[in-house]
Amino acid sequence: MKKNFASSLKTIFSFLFCFATISICAQQKNTPDLDSRITALSNKAKAGNLTKKETKEFKDIGYQVQNNGFALDEKSHDYSNALVFINKALSIWELSGDTLNEANNRKYKGYLLGRLGQFPEGKKEIQQAIFLFQQKRKPAGVAVSYYDLSRVFEFQAAYDSSLYYANLALTYWKNNVDSSRIFIVRNQLINIYYHTKKYKEAEQVVQQNEMMLTQTKLHWQQLIDFYDVTIQFYKKWKKKEQVSRYTKLLQDKTAALSTEGITPRSSFEVVEK
Repeated sequence: MKKNFASSLKTIFSFLFCFATISICAQQKNTPDLDSRITALSNKAKAGNLTKKETKEFKDIGYQVQNNGFALDEKSHDYSNALVFINKALSIWELSGDTLNEANNRKYKGYLLGRLGQFPEGKKEIQQAIFLFQQKRKPAGVAVSYYDLSRVFEFQAAYDSSLYYANLALTYWKNNVDSSRIFIVRNQLINIYYHTKKYKEAEQVVQQNEMMLTQTKLHWQQLIDFYDVTIQFYKKWKKKEQVSRYTKLLQDKTAALSTEGITPRSSFEVVEK
C-alpha cells in the first residue's frame, strides 16, 4: 500500500474493509535491522524523546509493518505471521498516540484472531476498536468493525450473531449511500445464508449484487469475492448451471488480473487452519 493511500485512512477510512477492498503493496521482509530500529524508536517514544524527524520515521515504519501483515493475509492467508506484523504495528500506533490507526489495527487483529479460532480474543479486540472509533466520532469505522465482527462470529459458526452484525453494517452503508460497501456486506450475507441453508434468501442477495455489477465501480477483490461465494452457494444448492456460469466469470476475471501480475485470492476461500 502506498504511503499516501495509508495516510488517507485518517480522513475517512478508504481502506477499512480489510481483506475486501485493500490494494496491497509488495510484501517487504522484516529484518533484524528494522526490528532494532523499532525497538530504539519505541524506547525513545516511551521516554518522550522522539524528534520530529524520528516521529515521522516511526509512523512510516508503522505503515510498512502493518502493510506486511495485510499482504501476508491477502496473498497467502498466512494469518499467524500476519498477526505478528499487526501486533508490531499496533504497538507503534499506541506509542504514537494515533487512535485511528490503533483502532483500525485492533479491528484487523480481531479478524485475524477469529481466523485462528481465538474467538473471544478476536471479539474483544474488535469491540475495543469500536469503542475507539466511537470516541473519535468515526461511524464509518464502527460500521466496518461490525462487518469484521460478523466474520468472526461466522468463523465460530454463530450465524445468528454474524447476521446481526452484517445487517448493522448494511444499514449504515445504505443510509450513507455507499454502493461499494453495500456490495461487500451483501457478499457476506450470501455467505451466511448458504451456510444456514437459507438458499432463497441467498439467491435474492445474489440477484441484488448482480444488478450492481454494471452500476457500481467495484474493486477486483469485491468481484472475486462475489463470484467465489456465489459458486460456493450454488454448489451447496446443487445448481449446476449457475455454478458453471459463475465459475466461468471467476476464471475470466482471474485470467484478466493475471495479465496485470495479480494473483487474486477470495476472502471467502476455504482455508485449512
